Amino acid sequence: LNDMCELVEDFYGMFERYLRYAPTIVLEAPTLQPTLQLLLDVILVQQKDAIEAVFAFMEASLNCIAESVKPSLGDGRASHGQRLRPHVLQMAPNLVLRTFQVVAQVPPRFVTELLPTLVECIRGAFPQEFPGWLETGMQQIPPSAASRAEQIRIGQLLLTGDENTIYDAMADLCYRCEQVVLRSRGGSDRR
Repeated sequence: LNDMCELVEDFYGMFERYLRYAPTIVLEAPTLQPTLQLLLDVILVQQKDAIEAVFAFMEASLNCIAESVKPSLGDGRASHGQRLRPHVLQMAPNLVLRTFQVVAQVPPRFVTELLPTLVECIRGAFPQEFPGWLETGMQQIPPSAASRAEQIRIGQLLLTGDENTIYDAMADLCYRCEQVVLRSRGGSDRR
């Protein structure tokens, strides 16, 4: 996928714009489900513009679903979110899992800065399901980066925190994983 970064950027950028301005086209597209499933792979792309387009599409999809539960929307957005929800629900548990796998792999800063918003959007779109998914996702974090007790504490912050709390908790988790990788590299350099 890293060889096709421009294609990934254009594809998800287009899907995000269509979702924003012509949602019916996206909701009726035969490529919607494969596009959502492919997110689990393209979230690993290490090119800034491509990953920003991928995250913009994920956030737009999740925000559309989150808005569908608000009773004050009368402009069709609620029905769009309700129609999109079952499609995203199929891949959302694996998206949470993949998000924490990405954290454990120590991605570049431009990726780590996008992760807190993604976590917040998933939580907003699927508030009932998110706690179970989060517990599974946190298991991807190495024990040397966060003990089980620390994972539970960070998980609580992600479940109940506001935007700033989520950002700080994810930044802490990313930092911890980075330190583990640096220590392991330092240990292998000495051999």
